[in-house]
This record gives sequence, C-alpha cells and structure tokens, in this order.
Amino acid sequence: MNESTNKRVRSSNWDDYDKEVLRTLALQRAEILENKDTTTKVNAAKKKAWEEVVTSFNRVSRNKRDLPQILNQWRNMKTRAKSMSNERRDSSSTSNEFILPEVELIVEPEASTVREVFSAGTSKKAKKKNNLKSNCCNQDHEHDIYLLAKKSREEVMWQQRQLHETRMQQEKEIHEKRIDLMRLEEEYWRLKMKRIYET
Repeated sequence: MNESTNKRVRSSNWDDYDKEVLRTLALQRAEILENKDTTTKVNAAKKKAWEEVVTSFNRVSRNKRDLPQILNQWRNMKTRAKSMSNERRDSSSTSNEFILPEVELIVEPEASTVREVFSAGTSKKAKKKNNLKSNCCNQDHEHDIYLLAKKSREEVMWQQRQLHETRMQQEKEIHEKRIDLMRLEEEYWRLKMKRIYET
C-alpha cells in the first residue's frame, strides 16, 4: 500500500481573516454554543448552531473547513484567550493597573467578558470602599468598562454587517452566473433544434 495514502491531508493554516469570521459567527451563537447544559434539547441546538457556523463560514472563506476543523480552532482560540486573560489578571493584581483586553480575547458574550475584567481589575479597590478616593477611582474604572463593552459591541455589529454584505455580494454573483448559464443553455438548444429542423 502506498504510504502517502495513509497520510492525512493537511488543511491550510488559519489566517487572521478566517479567525475573525469564526469568532464573529460563534459570538452570534455564544449563548447556545457555550451552554454547559447537556440535555438532549440543548445538544441538538448546539449541533444545529455549529452546522450553521460551518455553512456560513464556508460561504465567505476561501479555505473550506469541516466541522472538526472548526471545533478544534474554536477550542484553540478559547484556550489562548483564557491564557492571555489570566496573564492580564495577574498583571493587574500586582500593578493595580487597568489594561484593556484585545478584541480577540472576547470569545464569550461581551457581558461575560466585562464581568470578568471588572472583577479582576477591582479586587484590591473593593477593600478600600470606605475611602472616598478609592470610590472615585472605582467610578472611573466602571466608566472604562462601560466604554469597553460599547466598543466591543460596535465592533461585533460592524463585523456582522461586513459578513452580511460579503455574503450578499457572493450570492448576487452566483445568481448572475446561473442566469448566464441558463442563457447559454437556451441558446445551445435553440441552435440544436434549428439544425435538426433544417436537416
């Protein structure tokens, strides 16, 4: 048996665009995909949601992916995000400095990320709640969190619009190609029938 036939074909690397597409699609369905419940109903909803992610992803990406590849990449993205989040939490707890997370770190709905960052950034300040200056800082920090959540949501909405526009453009191009094909087929049969009648 040829040894090369036993080797699995390696898929193309994930570029930033594909990762962003996957992140956006998963965020849209995060409430379902990240549900910890294991009931039959929830599992069925997860399966359907992941199928939608795969279908939508392959519509806009040049690199076609199957479900196992999508799931594996999503797990890798979450693992990396969790690791970076822990590093930033440790840094903020020692330096008492608030650090805005990268958009890539937001792999759960924005509200969950905001709660996590807010909790990490204010753990020391909570001990000084009777101090007026500390309360003022907490208010400023809370405002920063609000701005972060607002910015993150705007970016997600923008990505959704871009994804929708790209999909609509592709569907339009496919439709136009189908129309051209129908016209060619019609012309072919017209000429064929004409030749038959002439003979």
